[in-house]
Formats: sequence, C-alpha cells, structure tokens
Amino acid sequence: MRKVAYNACYGGFALSPKASNLLNKIKGYKPEDDKYIKPEYGHVYHLDRHDEDLIIVIEELRETGGNPSGCCSDIQIAEVDDKYFIDKYDGIETVIEPEDNEWINTKG
Repeated sequence: MRKVAYNACYGGFALSPKASNLLNKIKGYKPEDDKYIKPEYGHVYHLDRHDEDLIIVIEELRETGGNPSGCCSDIQIAEVDDKYFIDKYDGIETVIEPEDNEWINTKG
C-alpha cells in the first residue's frame, strides 16, 4: 500500500506555511530554486502526491497538533495499491483506483 495526499474541500491543494517550510527544509529547496515551495501559497505542482517527504510532512504535523492544510484546503491521505488517479472538481479531489471504475468492454 502507498499513501497519497489529496484535497477534500472546495478550493484546491495547498500546504500551510509551516508545512511548506518543513518540506522545503527536508527537500533542501532554497528560495532561488525553481522547486522552492512559496510558504504564502503552498503549491506543490512539481511533486507527486505520493511523494514520501510530502506524506511525512503531512503526518508529522498532524501528530504534533499542526495543520498541514493551506488556505481553502483540507489535505487528507488515502491509501492506494499501485495505480491511482486524482479526479478534481472545483478544487475537491477524489482519489480513484482502477477497481473503482466500471469499464465497458466493446468486444462482446
């Protein structure tokens, strides 16, 4: 099983400033780097949602009473097998696995 981060409310996926700073520190990102996560926005477009460091930051903050979610976000973690897709609607995200889809077979 693998853990995947997603946003469970309207708005969009964004980390809190504290989570952004912690993830920047773990990853070694500096403000002059392209991948640097700006704490005022918390956007992590360049990271996979199953990135181990991202998951560690989210879980660590939750365990210590912190909030990993940025403005207009409710970051949650789902457990998946090997494959997943994040479906988005107005910022709300749903983690979908292959077995969640009912495929239509056109060959009989």
